Amino acid sequence: MRQDFYIGDSLVQPQLNIVQSRGKSTRVKPRSMAVLVHLAQAKGEVVPKKELMDAVWGQSVVTEDVLTQSIVELRKAFDDSAGEPKIIETIRRVGFRLLQPVTAAGSSPRKASFFGALVRRKVLTLAVAVMVLVGGAIAYVLNVHLAEAPVEHTAPSVAVLPFVNLSDEQDTDYFSDGLSEEILNTLARIPGLRVPARTSSFAFRGRDEDIRVIGNSLNVATVLEGSVRRSGQQIRVAAQLVDASTGYQIWTETYDYELADVFAVQTSIANSIVDALSVQLGQERRPRSLAGTANSDAYQLFLLGRHHLDNRLGDWLSDARKAFNLAIEVDPLFARAYCGLADTYLIYSETPAALSRADSTPFEEALELAGQAIDKALKLDPELADAYFSRAAVAAARSELAAEEEDLRKAISLNPSLVRAWLELGVNLIAQHRPAEAHGAYRKAISLDPLNPQAAARMASLTAALGDYDSAVSYPIRLLDGGLRSPLTFEALVDINRAYGRFDERVRWGRELVRVAPTRAGGLAELADAYLELGEFDLAEHWARRVEDISPMQAVKVRSRLYAARDDVVGIARLAQSALQYDPPKEGVRLTPAQSSVQGIVGISYVMNGQYDQAISAFERVRSESPTLNRRSPELPLFALNWLILSHFRAGNDEAAAELLQTASSMAQHTLNQGYGKYPPFLWELSLMRGLSGRDEEAMQLWQDAVAMGWRHYFLQGRDHYPPRQALGDNAAFDEVMRKVQTDLAAMRQTVRNNGWAESPDEFFARDQITISGAR
Repeated sequence: MRQDFYIGDSLVQPQLNIVQSRGKSTRVKPRSMAVLVHLAQAKGEVVPKKELMDAVWGQSVVTEDVLTQSIVELRKAFDDSAGEPKIIETIRRVGFRLLQPVTAAGSSPRKASFFGALVRRKVLTLAVAVMVLVGGAIAYVLNVHLAEAPVEHTAPSVAVLPFVNLSDEQDTDYFSDGLSEEILNTLARIPGLRVPARTSSFAFRGRDEDIRVIGNSLNVATVLEGSVRRSGQQIRVAAQLVDASTGYQIWTETYDYELADVFAVQTSIANSIVDALSVQLGQERRPRSLAGTANSDAYQLFLLGRHHLDNRLGDWLSDARKAFNLAIEVDPLFARAYCGLADTYLIYSETPAALSRADSTPFEEALELAGQAIDKALKLDPELADAYFSRAAVAAARSELAAEEEDLRKAISLNPSLVRAWLELGVNLIAQHRPAEAHGAYRKAISLDPLNPQAAARMASLTAALGDYDSAVSYPIRLLDGGLRSPLTFEALVDINRAYGRFDERVRWGRELVRVAPTRAGGLAELADAYLELGEFDLAEHWARRVEDISPMQAVKVRSRLYAARDDVVGIARLAQSALQYDPPKEGVRLTPAQSSVQGIVGISYVMNGQYDQAISAFERVRSESPTLNRRSPELPLFALNWLILSHFRAGNDEAAAELLQTASSMAQHTLNQGYGKYPPFLWELSLMRGLSGRDEEAMQLWQDAVAMGWRHYFLQGRDHYPPRQALGDNAAFDEVMRKVQTDLAAMRQTVRNNGWAESPDEFFARDQITISGAR
């Protein structure tokens, strides 16, 4: 039965593995769908468990738990209950049957598409987007396929898959996920045992994938999987360790405990795995629970807080902060809860050390509150790696690079498997002009967490800055080839193609970014900016308006560039002033990351309007106070200096400009020495700096080099207000290069149109039948 059918009023789409019931659409595992189809074919008759097992799992070596997991998943899809079933009834000790009639979809006018149902409800929430992403998680990654011969492993290794939540209680996935992650973290701290990190292991959630494929994808010899069932104060945890080369069980066990004894479950499972893998450890090195509290209520609140931080749905930040505060109330000596609380004030997200836009706490106050929570955590547990990681975030926010590096290295020494510490160490080392060491930190993160999209994106960004476009795009492309459609993956491709002037590719991947995260204002802004770069101003304007509907602050950057590209000095001045009023910087208080971006736009608007003294003030603040200027792309420090120098020249401050040119020249040479000499945006800024120095021939050659490497930003910051036209505009070679740039842009515009990508937001969302209901 491959055609769509109804069970009562619920639509089942076997080929899509989707159940539409009670106004929601749920994607289920392929084998769960196979169970449902088999039950539907029985037309209300009881289907014995053995018959279902044989029909769906064949000769696979599995326990009856897999059937139970499928039934639980199906009941959740239908909002059904085991106690009072309306769809699937359990016949004790025998099997299952359907209680509602089964009818072909073609015989009823009720048939509707998945996206059609979403449009009728006028909502596509982030929860649905995440569900689709997870449902399409990885089958094969890094071009690794199921080999005929087992992979040889020189050291014991195990991947911990997310335990399946079999509880009837709603909204308890945080507990099963937390239990899985705690077991993973406990095992990861055992010397001699290699354990892929959470992001990679959890990428297989929702896929009924062959264990051998998972083993090869993660390069592990064994896989731990299981289930968790909560009922009141009782928990049952079933776990099995499977040989990844054969699919056969090595060890299996079921644990029945009181909820208060959850820590004992974690330790028992970890010890059993150590015994099964014959990891040679002294008794003093046996795994123990890392919970940090003996209070199960505090522990569950902590897991709930981490769940909100990891998933970021709804009012995730306030919900996480509430959970951590409650955990601290229950157990004031719970150090990890204080770290969680600190992290709600310091979120490593879109920009390092930037506060989440969901948080209204003033920047300096947030740093102070985070610091207090971290100090308390370290007083309770001086050896807590998470506390040092959080303290590093405070140092990053204050641009204290040496202190940040020290704390990150301390966190790593205490927990060498802390992937996020390796990733942020890479960012820190880039800010300190040590890209080779940063590359090593990112490689370590990828080795620990091979399917982590953030690790792939960070490595791609660094590799692109070092001048290797093909290698850079290979990192996110490998994840996409394996089916992992993370927003971070598409963001990396968008950013790389922006830097290398491949704006048709930027539009292509920008559209995919919007498709997987339609409520992400940053993705919409990237697509608007891509159209701007191509000279498609009307399309850019339409997409900028859509950005404003969701997040006015996200729209500031793209709209400012639209005004500049059109030489609209009045428009950009008004925009800059409105942005300043939204979050005005205070004298004597460091700029926040968002304020730094606004100050740059304000400074450019002052230059365009001839207000050079004000421009100098704005760019000086960006240079001295921005916590992110040195942490992102290597051309940004020179970008800020070039604008400052230009402002001084136009204000008549030739001596100050000359002094700053010496600083810029030394900075540029140092950046060149670090290997960034083939990065188009840096070559462009270097060309401008040479032009400002009066070295026109060098400026022209660097300009040609930038174009040869891919620079195509013809509309960047306005054609008539940025230095190249004044410095080089009378040069015949300049005109020749500009003709090439314009020809290439025209070709890319035609590619975008030929592929049907020149769509307004209304056309795009109508095509995919997506409706946005607001997001940050």
